[in-house]
Formats: sequence, C-alpha cells, structure tokens
Amino acid sequence: MDDHARLRAVLDTAVDGIITIDERGVIEAANAAAEQLFGYTASEVIGQNVKILMPSPYRNDHDSYLANYLRTGEQKIIGSGREVEGRRKDGSTFPLYLAVSEVSFGHRRVFTGFVHDLSDLKRAEEEASQLGHILEDSLNEIFVFDAESLRFVFVNRGASKNMGYTANEMFLL
Repeated sequence: MDDHARLRAVLDTAVDGIITIDERGVIEAANAAAEQLFGYTASEVIGQNVKILMPSPYRNDHDSYLANYLRTGEQKIIGSGREVEGRRKDGSTFPLYLAVSEVSFGHRRVFTGFVHDLSDLKRAEEEASQLGHILEDSLNEIFVFDAESLRFVFVNRGASKNMGYTANEMFLL
C-alpha cells in the first residue's frame, strides 16, 4: 500500500469529520465521516467554498475572517477549537466542535478542520437540565443521601420548605 492510499484509509476510517481547504476557503478534501455529518458526498463539496457547510452569520463572515488571518496572522480559531454550528445539505443546523490546523507546503497553505457532532451531548445536557428543574421545583420532598455518611447531598425546595430548614442547613445535619 502506498503512502497516499494509507493516508486515505486513515482519513476515511476516522470517527470525526475531516475537511481540508485552501487559502481561499475552497474545499479540497472531505472524509467519509464529514460526508455523513453534513449529508454531502465529497464530490459535491470539493471545489465549493467551505461556507456551504455553515449557517448564517458564520457563512457571511467566513471569507473575511480567513482573509484577515492571511493578512495579519492573528489566530482566532486556527490552532485551537470551539463550538460552532454546522449546516447540513438539507439546511438543518447542528452543534459541532471545530478544531482547525494549518499546514504549509512551500508557499502554499492548507487548513484542516476536524469536526465532531455535539448533537447527542447537547440533547443529554438539555435532558439533564430539564430533569434538574423538575427535581428542584417539585413540591414533593426529594432527598439524596451519601450512602456512606448518610449526609444530605441534595435537597430540593419542596424538602426545604416542608422541613423548615434551608438546604445549606440540612447539609450540615
């Protein structure tokens, strides 16, 4: 197996999406995970500006961010990562974690974006938040004890009200 085939196999079996762009923001490559994530085949996006994968306002501002970086060298996302939104082929948006790296080949620069879908994590966070609100706001008494010390580790408002103690007072009992 030659080096190119080996690299292609690694990219196509990566769990996260990997997309490379040139200095103008034009997509040069996208792996199988990126295809699945965004709903486009690689052949549909190669040659397109990467902003096709972004909703507004990112889409509107991307070219100016890239031009500013190329002009000033001021890094905003390159060399680090952040949470952003992606846009699928069907127009739906989703949360993703994006990390961007830069590689120079002589006088040419290529940027590689590593994208990870955060939809499941965001859904779990929302469910946990909703459950937390339900537990906290319940008029029923809800107590959670440490199994070893039998000390309170959680007391909701209903328990505090019905017992006549603040939660902090109950934690000290």
